[in-house]
Amino acid sequence: MAKDEEDITPEVVIVENDDPLKMIHDELKSLAEYYNLGDVKFKVDFEDLYYPNVFVIKGPEGMDDVRQRQLQALFHSKLNHFCDEHNILKSYESVKIQFI
Repeated sequence: MAKDEEDITPEVVIVENDDPLKMIHDELKSLAEYYNLGDVKFKVDFEDLYYPNVFVIKGPEGMDDVRQRQLQALFHSKLNHFCDEHNILKSYESVKIQFI
C-alpha cells in the first residue's frame, strides 16, 4: 500500500425495506396514474390461499377483456421488475391485480 492511500475498509449497510405491500401499492398507484387509470385499492381475500393480497384498479368505462388482460400482463411485468429491484419478490408472489 502506498503512503498516500488510506486504509479503506468496505462498510456493509443493511437497509430495511418499508412495508413491502405499501411499496407495491405505491408503485401500482404510480403506474395507474401514468396509464390514466383510476384509484388503486387494497383488500385481503381470506379465501384465496395463494394470492390473498389483492390490488383492485379502477379502469376506464367500457374497458374490454382484451385491454384488461393486456394491462394486467403489463402491470405484472413492471411490478415483478420493481419487486426484484427492491428485494421484495416474496411479497409479490402473494399479489393479485384486478381491474374493475
